[in-house]
Amino acid sequence: MPEEERCGIYQIDHEVLFDFDQDTVTPEKIDQRMKFVSENLLTYLDEILHDRDCDSLRKASQKAVLRVLKEECGLQNYEELSDKIDDDQEFDKIITALKPVQKQYSISDDDLEEMLWAAEYYF
Repeated sequence: MPEEERCGIYQIDHEVLFDFDQDTVTPEKIDQRMKFVSENLLTYLDEILHDRDCDSLRKASQKAVLRVLKEECGLQNYEELSDKIDDDQEFDKIITALKPVQKQYSISDDDLEEMLWAAEYYF
């Protein structure tokens, strides 16, 4: 799979699928019910096989933060991030976009902010 590291892993409660009318359901409606699980299959398996050790969790959470910054916030480099961090409204938008990652990896508010300031090292 040439793009295997770019294929996220998502889950959906199969019971939710019974609530949809198969003749009228759209992919967007299903997407809204999907829950992000992991960056890709390799990361997911690493998390399972290594019992989510600290190093694996740190790397996976950094990758997840970077993915959100690039894909959802449209940032391409640390300079763009740095400019937005300095703007309170833009910073709040970034934090809001990162809430699912923060919840998934149990990242504190302080640690999340620290990750953003350190993003230049893994951007």
